[in-house]
Amino acid sequence: VSEDVTATRQADQRSRDLTEHFAAALQAGGLGTWRWEIASGDTVWDERTEALFGLEPGTFDGSFDTYVSLLHPDDRDEVLKTVEHAVATRTPYRVEHRVIWPDGSTHWILGAGAVTIDDHGEVTGTVGCSTDITERIVQAQELHRLAALALEAAENERLQRERLEFVGSINDALARSFSVHEVMANVTAEAVPGLGDLCAIHVLPSNGVVPEVEVAHTDPAMVARARELIAQFGRHPEETFG
Repeated sequence: VSEDVTATRQADQRSRDLTEHFAAALQAGGLGTWRWEIASGDTVWDERTEALFGLEPGTFDGSFDTYVSLLHPDDRDEVLKTVEHAVATRTPYRVEHRVIWPDGSTHWILGAGAVTIDDHGEVTGTVGCSTDITERIVQAQELHRLAALALEAAENERLQRERLEFVGSINDALARSFSVHEVMANVTAEAVPGLGDLCAIHVLPSNGVVPEVEVAHTDPAMVARARELIAQFGRHPEETFG
């Protein structure tokens, strides 16, 4: 009995070519693959995925709990919630998270997964691939740090400039003043609102008990109110504080 198996051989060759092509693409992209079965809890990793989690080839025990234990404690709940949501909604998912290698170092992983469904329409698990994004995350964090430093430097420069401008305005106020009253009026006016909402200067004469007071406020009504309070309570020289 003879049979033409050319088509079968060609199909086998196409399958091998596709497998090799897929493997080469994964290697070129630095991608590791994994599969998780919900019913048994079995988790299958290729060697690249083991390396992404800091494990030697063939040392992953295939336990979902072991996978969870390698997740960073601060990211663990969020990763599990993402997977649970994907299983419940039967939707693909992507998640960025940290993993802790056996040597204690921390690395960032990007995982992309999809839900697997059997012939009866039941969810059986997930399948997907992962890659290391530590370098990208570190670069982003460094850019964020440098941006924060630049903003801080700009803010410090602005504050310093405002301080110098304020000192300059006070000097100008003093330069155009020819009496104590003018000094008080000009200085309080320059201090508001740059230095504060309210500025009051009290000059205590050496030969009397009634101080000379000048008040400036961002709200003109408050100036009148301040003067009312000063007139109402006056000054008591015998008091330690007043």
